[in-house]
Formats: sequence, C-alpha cells, structure tokens
Amino acid sequence: MKRLILALALTMLSATHSMAEQWKSSDGVIVCEMPDSERFVEVQPDPPAKVFWLSPDETLKLGIIESPAPIERKIIQSALEQGLAEDLGGEILDSTVVEKNGHQVFLISAAGGALGDDAILSQAIVKVGGKFYKLMVFGIGKDPRQDPDAQAFLNSLEIIPPYVEPTGSPETVMPSLNELSGKIGAYSLIALVVGIIILYSRKKSKPNTEEHNPVE
Repeated sequence: MKRLILALALTMLSATHSMAEQWKSSDGVIVCEMPDSERFVEVQPDPPAKVFWLSPDETLKLGIIESPAPIERKIIQSALEQGLAEDLGGEILDSTVVEKNGHQVFLISAAGGALGDDAILSQAIVKVGGKFYKLMVFGIGKDPRQDPDAQAFLNSLEIIPPYVEPTGSPETVMPSLNELSGKIGAYSLIALVVGIIILYSRKKSKPNTEEHNPVE
C-alpha cells in the first residue's frame, strides 16, 4: 500500500514538473517545452523575440519569436529556403515539413554567411492565423541538429487545439507567396543574428573591428 501511495505521489510530482517546464504563447496558440534549467539560463530578449535561453558555455542559444502575418497567405517551403539563404548569404543544410494539428511546421537549418563559419541556425516555423511562430536554436562551434536538448526543444512545438483558421476575403491585396515566405527568413536575422551574434562577436572580435549589421 505504501509503495502504491509513493508511486502515485511521484507520478503527480512528475506531471506537475512537466507542466512547469512548458512555455505557452500569451495568445494561447502554441506551446513548447522549455529547455532544461540546469543547462540553459533565461536571458532578456529583444523584440520580436519573446524569450531566449543560453547554455553556460554560450555555444547554444534558444529562442522563440512571434511576428505578424497576413491571414490569407501560406508559407512556401522553396521560397522560405531561398529567402533565408539569401538573407544569410549562406546555405541551407536541411529542410522538411511536418504536420501538427492541421498546420504545417517547417524545420529548416542553415549555415555560413552572416552566421559565421562555425555557426548553424536551426528553426521550427509555423504560421497560425495572423502570426508566425518560430522556435530557433543557434549553435556556435556546435551543431544543434546533433544536440538532444536542442532537437527536443524544436520538436516540442505544438499548436493548441481547437484552433479554427479564420477566412479572409480573396480580393484582399497581400504580398506574393514568394515575397512573404522569403521575408520569414529575415525575422531570424533581426532577432537572432543582430541580437545575439553581434553580442557574441563583441567578445570574440579584435580591437577596432567594425561590426556589420546584415539586416537592411
């Protein structure tokens, strides 16, 4: 009997701990697992980022971004890849799409260019209604695709049901699909490359080295 009570208590504690480690968007649309607090420290984000976490050795940066999006348009995978590669001046390492609760989640990794020779950016991107939601992991000297915690963070992105996609007027003038998808890549530069990479560069750069902002 005591063993049964102990098991139930441990189960309840485990469930409570799991709930405490979840991050939920303020609009209640997405949820994801927060990284291990023993390995990652939360730091103050810059808009449009909602939250950032850093590993103690600063080789991994995790973040979440929310950005406005036109309701009528969808993300095109090929345009997303092209836009991100052009904005970074680098290359796409891998790109795939999975479906979660009726929404496409784009998993994409890039390297080189503005990121630096030893850096890789991995992202999970979803468009729900009038917003883009992005989970991002930036690795310096470390491949986030090979890190279990980084992958668990990206793969934990979920859209909270029930969510009904609103319908808009087909006559509404909006950016082209390619233009829209291409711009999504730029958001990563605004919040991550400018905000975190420059911070990292300041620590690594030589005296009198001029910083360059890759975002126009």
